[in-house]
Amino acid sequence: MITKKESKILQALRNNGRTSLVTIGARTNMPKSTVFDKITRLNKEKAIQFTCLLHFEKLGFNEHHLFLIKVNNKKQELEQYLSDNTQINNLYTSVEFDFIFETVSESENEIKAFLSSLMQKFPINFIQKIRLNKEICRENFWRDKK
Repeated sequence: MITKKESKILQALRNNGRTSLVTIGARTNMPKSTVFDKITRLNKEKAIQFTCLLHFEKLGFNEHHLFLIKVNNKKQELEQYLSDNTQINNLYTSVEFDFIFETVSESENEIKAFLSSLMQKFPINFIQKIRLNKEICRENFWRDKK
């Protein structure tokens, strides 16, 4: 579990991951050395990670889909196959489906080729493809609402 102070630090980072330690310290009423120590600990514990968020459409990746899949067997092999596929941005398991995953690609033809290969290699019982139109918000959880 995290402390209230750590929660405030994380909220500041969720708003802007490039916020300086001095600014976070001022907002949270903590010395920058304490802020640094808490961020370092959370990073070592893998509770946080610093990464780059991409705006796929601006980079030319206009095909963005969610897939819901159910299979009877070969779940471990399918999980490995999906994990290794670079078109897959996020991969989940769920109670209702064996896998839920998000794909990103430049064209519908890439998605069709991916699906064809997937269907040939694995015994898919159910697959639902959902084309995503417009992202409304991203990484919104636990952000400081201004």
